[in-house]
Amino acid sequence: MKIDSGANTSLRFSDARRRNLASWAGTLGLASVALGLGASSAAVNIGFVLLLLGSALVLDDIVKSMRITDPLLALLLTAFLLFVTLWATLHSGVDSKAAWGDFRILVKIAGLPSLAAGWWLLHGHLKYHQLLILLALGILIGCFNAINIEMLLQTPFAGKAVITDLNPNELGFLAAILFIVSSVSLLLDKRSKTSFPGSSWHWNLLFIITASLSGYLAITSQSKSIIIGICTAMVSVFFVRIMTTGHKTAQQRRRYGLVAISTLVICGLIALSPLGGTLVKRFEGFSKSLYMLPTIYMKQHDGVRDGDRFKFPHDSNSPSADTSLVGYERFMMWEESIFLLNEAPLIGHGPGTTPGLLAKSSYTEIRRYKHFHSLWFQLLVVLGTIGTFGFAALFIGFATRSGRDAAKLDRHISWSALGLWIYFFVTTLAQLRINHPSGQAFVILVGGMSYYCAFDRFQNRVTG
Repeated sequence: MKIDSGANTSLRFSDARRRNLASWAGTLGLASVALGLGASSAAVNIGFVLLLLGSALVLDDIVKSMRITDPLLALLLTAFLLFVTLWATLHSGVDSKAAWGDFRILVKIAGLPSLAAGWWLLHGHLKYHQLLILLALGILIGCFNAINIEMLLQTPFAGKAVITDLNPNELGFLAAILFIVSSVSLLLDKRSKTSFPGSSWHWNLLFIITASLSGYLAITSQSKSIIIGICTAMVSVFFVRIMTTGHKTAQQRRRYGLVAISTLVICGLIALSPLGGTLVKRFEGFSKSLYMLPTIYMKQHDGVRDGDRFKFPHDSNSPSADTSLVGYERFMMWEESIFLLNEAPLIGHGPGTTPGLLAKSSYTEIRRYKHFHSLWFQLLVVLGTIGTFGFAALFIGFATRSGRDAAKLDRHISWSALGLWIYFFVTTLAQLRINHPSGQAFVILVGGMSYYCAFDRFQNRVTG
């Protein structure tokens, strides 16, 4: 009996120590990804490893805490990525270093790291409001560390973009994340922000400051897809919240009115400023670009095969032949991606192939590029329709889960995740983003926020 008692005590101690070690590994991983999103690519990679390590130590607990359907798509997508990478290297002769390099990027956004982030957000030592603080610090450090402060102060009067070492798209992407979270926070009432400790006006003041700073940076980046993504996300969240929330009190109506009036005033001031004038010029020809976009696909069907690509009946009418279009080189790349999809429609050309494929394009203007400047066109070429629909289903599932949770439980984490996913969908139509650590960290964290909702609701259903 004594031997059995000692063995049981040792086993219990071992389990407790294992879970404690896993909890700290997962928590540090979550914090590292949040802080590294804007400040450090190394931190994102370290956090990714720690998240998976911590989850592996308590895999039995995770399996018991979810429905089998929750991780199923992420598991299938990860297995598919492994298959196409092996196929590309062993069968198609793709350079193994390039192929596995792309695999490491894609596996980070395939769902399993997000699942780990959601688990540790619920069961780790880092609370949601602390995660937001680390996220904000990382973004602000990343943005302001690369900015010429003197030029920053001149921007409202000179109407010029901020001088920064960051790519304008990267600057806008980081700033937009913080702006959306801050703006959603100002839209919600106190009941929706029960996860925030302390007096509410302190948090509102903080959100006003971060929204102002990040909004200013997003505008000065002058990235069209970023600005359209922000507007789409905020209008969608505002509309969904009005349509779904039942507690339409006078205080809430005043809050909505104040937000709407403030937004109109700020937009008016921006439009009348020199910076606004520069921004308007950036959008000149944009409507024509949208009108011409569908013709890319239609002309592929109208064309005839000639050698290594399609020849169009009227090449001068091809959208990619019009250099007056906004971002005409993108149209060339997207047209090329549709042609390449026709060659490998199901599983694509494989990871690591895009630089070589673009280098052989008949359009000399795009041979210098390494990717197709759109997440979805990139996925079509690399992973074909199967992989693209898999990622689309995964991300739409995240957004749907967040939206459903927001409508039913009306909490900050759900509304923020919904807004960020809508922003991500719009932005990645014209940007790749996942080639940067910030884009990988975004999917891990926001996917984790969506998984948090699933874990929490499942746990409440079991215990309740």
